[in-house]
Amino acid sequence: MIDQIPEHKKILIFSPHPDDEVIGMGATIYHIAHRGNVFKIVYLTDGERGVPGSMVQSRKKELRRKEAKKAVAVLGVREKNLEFLNLPYYYTRMVTEEDVDEVFALLTTFMPDIIFVCIDNDPNSTHKKGAEVIDEALIQYEIPTIIYCYKSIWEEFKPREVNFCVGFDHRIMELKIEALKQFRSQQKNPDVHTPEDPLWERVKRRDSKLASELGMKQPYGEGFFRTESL
Repeated sequence: MIDQIPEHKKILIFSPHPDDEVIGMGATIYHIAHRGNVFKIVYLTDGERGVPGSMVQSRKKELRRKEAKKAVAVLGVREKNLEFLNLPYYYTRMVTEEDVDEVFALLTTFMPDIIFVCIDNDPNSTHKKGAEVIDEALIQYEIPTIIYCYKSIWEEFKPREVNFCVGFDHRIMELKIEALKQFRSQQKNPDVHTPEDPLWERVKRRDSKLASELGMKQPYGEGFFRTESL
């Protein structure tokens, strides 16, 4: 089990929607932000379809972007470290050349040592298709890059699938919960949050369960699968 957090590396963290990055790796983002890394959190879509109600689309987009900025600020991330791609596949439901070209351009400009990719399958397949876009871009990129796969709320890793885990304490869990609470629009989305079982409680249970299953000294853990290809 590897549990060394990268230091002084160039890192891209891809998130399908605003909130997946905090759900799956909020504590890891906190550490990345405080260890001399050059990094960006890259939102593949704005996720406005996840905002309930009759608000116009442009305002929903703006809302989710504002929530993302507030959430990651809790973890020590500045707005300059965020990139919103708003890729076409979110609307077409098909991976297009334009999607791949945008991610490829980002890879060639930033030239990361490490990337983080969300690989769970949400009900609308936004996560799965996002991973496909990144995979296609990496094939074109050709430069060997370390990949850490993470999962959001829709699936969990089995302990045997995890080959990299970041353990963390109660203080950082409180920061992660506070970050999750910034996604206020999602507190009205019954697919991910109910008053009886708030999203942050589900995330806290999952992180506690993984740490216990892996026999970690820390009370919580975020699991990843490290690979060299998707």
